[in-house]
Amino acid sequence: MTTRRLLATSLRPDGSMERLRRVVAIVTAMSCALAAAITAGAPARAGTTPDFTLTLSTGPTFNPGSAGTFTATVTPLNGESGPITLVPLQGTAQVTPPSAVVQSPYAPVTFTISSGAKLAGGTATETVEGADTNGNVHSASTSYTISSTPADFTLSVAPGSITVQQGSSGNATVSITPRNSFSADLQLAAAANPNTSQPVTPVAAWSDSAPVVDVPSPYAAQVLTVTVPAKVSTGTYTVSIVGASYNAASTDQTLTLTVVVVSGPGSPDFAISVSSCPTFNPGASTQFTATVTPLNGESAPVTLTPTQGEMQVSPPTAVTQVPYAPVTFTVSQSAKLSAITQTITVEAVDANGFAHSASTTCASTTTPADFVLSASPTALTIPQGGAAPAIVSIVPSNQLSSNVELAAVPTTAATSAQPVGTWSNGAPVTDVAAPYAAQTRPARLGPRPRQCREGVRRDPGRSARRRRGSGRRHPPVCRRASPAVPVG
Repeated sequence: MTTRRLLATSLRPDGSMERLRRVVAIVTAMSCALAAAITAGAPARAGTTPDFTLTLSTGPTFNPGSAGTFTATVTPLNGESGPITLVPLQGTAQVTPPSAVVQSPYAPVTFTISSGAKLAGGTATETVEGADTNGNVHSASTSYTISSTPADFTLSVAPGSITVQQGSSGNATVSITPRNSFSADLQLAAAANPNTSQPVTPVAAWSDSAPVVDVPSPYAAQVLTVTVPAKVSTGTYTVSIVGASYNAASTDQTLTLTVVVVSGPGSPDFAISVSSCPTFNPGASTQFTATVTPLNGESAPVTLTPTQGEMQVSPPTAVTQVPYAPVTFTVSQSAKLSAITQTITVEAVDANGFAHSASTTCASTTTPADFVLSASPTALTIPQGGAAPAIVSIVPSNQLSSNVELAAVPTTAATSAQPVGTWSNGAPVTDVAAPYAAQTRPARLGPRPRQCREGVRRDPGRSARRRRGSGRRHPPVCRRASPAVPVG
């Protein structure tokens, strides 16, 4: 029954005051319940829910490759007391920390903003968002400026050259000077430059014994230690020192430290020198010598190896022992090659691992070595089955010194039998070395094929029977005059 019906019933003439009181009580209770329900579901009036506001300080101005700071301030409202998370938005400039949680009483939070040294200057906006545990979210923004002067650094080393004995070590100090607010970490690396003629080189390391060290701001000076093993040969070496940072205008910077290695007390060693190389003709040869001088009681064998090229050097290796007599090397070049100039380096290593080298320059002329041949006599008359000698002479020209190969080749038209030429070695080819002694070439003429007059028929069976019965060779029925055999 509704309230209106209850109220109408109670006002009838036959109603009573008791019934009226009951209706009023019911209406009152329902009104209270309705008011409570409306209060629970309706939004609260403004100014009663915990909340906050967020503000940022003025953004910094900084150089590319460096950094600046700004602060974020939370102001609580309506009794806000819960934690609030602040998150800066990232862009071309990076902001750290990437997030921060601030608690009551909400002290200001400092953020650092930085950019790469390669970033162009200009003005940009940074935004920070804040959220509390009640679901309230607010944001604030500030402007920052990147200048046009990038951060950078310079390196220096002192001293620039150190002298170290074999088996010892020496130090140099590397200093870092930041420029234009440079503040990023810097990596320093050091290594001895390779030397192809020296198998062992000095070793460079920083104070932590590593070849690379990370140096943060404010960039304390770094000590570089160069250790020279006992087997490092005396001479001058270089160590490259490289400084690099991801956040500097220059990608990297390089210094060179000179290291002069001298003999240690009592360290056996040696020196090597080479003579000049006389000019020679292509196809000929020339010579130079390499001399080993022992130092500090050196007595180990020393192996010498010359470099090769278009000019060939022999022997390809040589070992010299005490008392280290000079070693002679022969340089030659093909007569087919044009005039060239070549630097020949002799690399020397002793049994202790010490290595040294020395170089000389060889040059060839534009006049190639050559030779001419002559034969005496120039023609031979040889009976079939006979032999006759001829003398072949070699006349060198333009310093020819390489071997000459002689071959005996028939030049007459091919038949079933040809004159055969052999040299004194019994072969059709002979190799003649300087000074080119005259060579004897016997020519032997074998039997020619039988030629019979017209109308006469050969009997191969009869000829074979005659050979088997007598055991000797029978002359042919038809004979021809012996031909003249040309020589050469």
